[in-house]
Amino acid sequence: MGERSENKKQLIRDKARELFVERGFKDITMKDIVEACGISRGGLYLYYASTAEILKDILSIDASDTDEALAAAVRDNASPAKILEVFFEEQKKELTSSKESLYMASYELASRKDDSERERLKDQFEMAARVLEELITSGVDSGDFYCPDPRSAARNIMYAIEGMKINSAAFGLSEKEIDDELAFLYTGLFYPEFYEEEWEQ
Repeated sequence: MGERSENKKQLIRDKARELFVERGFKDITMKDIVEACGISRGGLYLYYASTAEILKDILSIDASDTDEALAAAVRDNASPAKILEVFFEEQKKELTSSKESLYMASYELASRKDDSERERLKDQFEMAARVLEELITSGVDSGDFYCPDPRSAARNIMYAIEGMKINSAAFGLSEKEIDDELAFLYTGLFYPEFYEEEWEQ
């Protein structure tokens, strides 16, 4: 794809993102995107066949950006604690920009019974949980973390973050609330007493 075509595609994604953030997924039509971009209907369909295809492309690019931040930390041979810190920093970026978040639009897309987005979100969750589990296990082995059950801890972190994203998109969370919640999840991996009461029962 040439530079001009890629620029046009980027324009479509940028304008569509604004609409999805403002009005969600269900209420946006291809006509809305045509008008926002100031291009012909044929010009839009040259790149995308549906609003779902556009939103999926945007979400895929966003996910790649987060993955790249973590990959950079791994390439730098960062410690498990540092990599986890980068992970939480990326989550905070998304949570603090909830006014520009596509989270609700993504869930609206996933609610369509005939759509693969539900499976994509589930797979994304499971993959993130597995990566976190491996990271926590590595941190336990290196002495960075204390955690008797890395799998449960990883899934607990992911469930908490997913809940925060929904709450932030629907009602808003202050930066302090986000910092406090992420700090609680993060520091829990460093102190044995965090788990003692739960695991002794």
